[in-house]
Amino acid sequence: MRRYHGKKVVLVGACAGAQCVIDYLASPHAANTPTVVGGVIHSCLWELKKENLNVSSGISYQLFNKGFVEDIVHRIFKHSSEAERQLKEEWFSEIGLIEEEMKELRTIWELEEYMFSRFYGWSGAAEYYEKTSPKNKVKDVCKPLVWINSRDDFLTPFQDYDLDTIRNN
Repeated sequence: MRRYHGKKVVLVGACAGAQCVIDYLASPHAANTPTVVGGVIHSCLWELKKENLNVSSGISYQLFNKGFVEDIVHRIFKHSSEAERQLKEEWFSEIGLIEEEMKELRTIWELEEYMFSRFYGWSGAAEYYEKTSPKNKVKDVCKPLVWINSRDDFLTPFQDYDLDTIRNN
């Protein structure tokens, strides 16, 4: 924010980035940051556990989940230097990440179950999804928020949104 010191800023995010915007705008810090005047989000997931299960099988799994997880695991273990490889090995060893185990993961749920409990101390993916879902945070958003979503979004069906909570905030 130093770069934009004194300027008015609107936060913008899509999908996971939209979650970050809601998370920030619902935080106590946002209320005390006059330069952040609001947010615009697109395709924000509403209930993470349910939406994750929507892409865990069938055509959604083939088109989205499988490739996404394989790409993340590949990027985690890709090394640009010997020093980076050694640093990652030490860090992964400390938190219990094992490359061979991670290469067997096939769904976002499995990846988050495996990683987030180690990184952040969650009991697993279910607790992570419950505590971080926008449905549980939108009531605390303290700045104007424009929320754009398609009625036929396959990850977050429009009927899943609690429109009264969104409108009343």
